[in-house]
Amino acid sequence: MNISMMWGLFPFSVKTMPHEEYEKTTTFKYAENNRVGKSNSLQFMGKGNDEITLKGVLFPMITGGRHVVDLFKVQCELGIAFPLIESSGRIHGTFVCTSIVETCKYLESNNAPNRIDFTISFKRSGDDILDYASIITTQLVSLI
Repeated sequence: MNISMMWGLFPFSVKTMPHEEYEKTTTFKYAENNRVGKSNSLQFMGKGNDEITLKGVLFPMITGGRHVVDLFKVQCELGIAFPLIESSGRIHGTFVCTSIVETCKYLESNNAPNRIDFTISFKRSGDDILDYASIITTQLVSLI
């Protein structure tokens, strides 16, 4: 199985949910301070949340179908932030799934779709687990 990305235990691949589009939005936080007779000043407060959106199409005869989407939703319903890792080894951090949009097209007489368009949205959660791992690693290295 050629995996393009992993979210927790769920692999994104041709046989599960292959995505055609990947969009990442990074925000930055600023506090706005009012000033008399001048435009407001902005103070940098730090990095905001990253949001990642994956879009793709499922053809149940070739790729995953409704059962794969349902399996993905089971992991989403746990409400836990999981690491999002590309097959290249790039770690994006820990993310939660905030939404899944499915559009079923070309329905058979039994209501089974021949095509499912999907959009999955992830939002970065605090990387406390990664931060704790970094602290522990630093402490262990200092002991050696």
